[in-house]
Amino acid sequence: VGKGPRLPRLGEVTLAGSRASAPVLDPGNGIAFAKIAYTLSDAQKTYERPWQYADARVENGVVSADVPVGTVQFYLAAYEAESARHDLCGTTKFVTVKPLEGK
Repeated sequence: VGKGPRLPRLGEVTLAGSRASAPVLDPGNGIAFAKIAYTLSDAQKTYERPWQYADARVENGVVSADVPVGTVQFYLAAYEAESARHDLCGTTKFVTVKPLEGK
């Protein structure tokens, strides 16, 4: 492993109603804040979907957020610092809330 930044690592997402949560497996260099990234679009290509961001909570080693109504897909992210490209973070895998057409 290189000597670059150690970003936070998150575990698997669990859903309880509309609340998503994921354990922090490794805080890396520290977690400054967390977000839920979500899309209301069901475009077949992920890169064609507009993504939105909302605040998430970090508490007792868990990142959690309410999944907005109408969400098709989301992921949770724990950031070590602000970044214009949203790249200073560790994320969960994508979670599909609604089945995508043709899948």
